[in-house]
Amino acid sequence: MKHKNIYLALAAVALICMAAMARPAFATFLHDADRKVHRMTVVQALSSIDGERCELDGYVEGKVGGLLDSKHIFKDSTGIMEIDIDESLLNQLKITPKTRVRLIGEISAGPFRKNIVKVKTILLIENLKKPPVTKK
Repeated sequence: MKHKNIYLALAAVALICMAAMARPAFATFLHDADRKVHRMTVVQALSSIDGERCELDGYVEGKVGGLLDSKHIFKDSTGIMEIDIDESLLNQLKITPKTRVRLIGEISAGPFRKNIVKVKTILLIENLKKPPVTKK
């Protein structure tokens, strides 16, 4: 009987300790849409941190690698950099080196290479300046 009381007392102490140590956990899930997109130039993109979302205005000058490579050269008034564009994005638009575009993407930085932008969206600047079509 004496041992039973000791075990009950120890169990009660253990429960009290666990209850005192228990704290609510708070976490924040950041959806991609919650991350801010930074408008920047090529020079700024080349010195940005890995994973930063960016928006660049300029020109896609041409392809860097072979047929299967998705690397291209991008140019704005501040400089030139390499970008990575999925061919399915490019095939949806008619882009020449004289077509002004807006790229929305993410910086990919590495310790032993220059930053590149992994492009998620391409917009034609001329389409952004047109007034919206509305019903009459």
